[in-house]
Amino acid sequence: PRLCSFPKMSIISLPCDAPYQLPQGEILIFDLAKRDKLKVKADLFKDQMLRIMTARSLAKMRDDDYVPPLWLSETPDKLYFLRTSRDLKRVDACSADTQAPG
Repeated sequence: PRLCSFPKMSIISLPCDAPYQLPQGEILIFDLAKRDKLKVKADLFKDQMLRIMTARSLAKMRDDDYVPPLWLSETPDKLYFLRTSRDLKRVDACSADTQAPG
């Protein structure tokens, strides 16, 4: 039998100079009673992903057609969210104060 030789593979890193804009996520908290909004300061990584953390759903709700997301904090003054870097090497669990200053 004749042995085949496989081609060598090499990795070439090329710079990406394309002028593109990725959508940037942000978290806004609305106070309906005061008709006010608050933007959460979550900017740390370039092209990061943001996700609001929710509590686990109850076992009695698992067969429901719609399971609403549950607030994770025991009080309404904290919002917990995850901030993930673009290369997925760093994930931060963060909290934000939902009360507007002043």
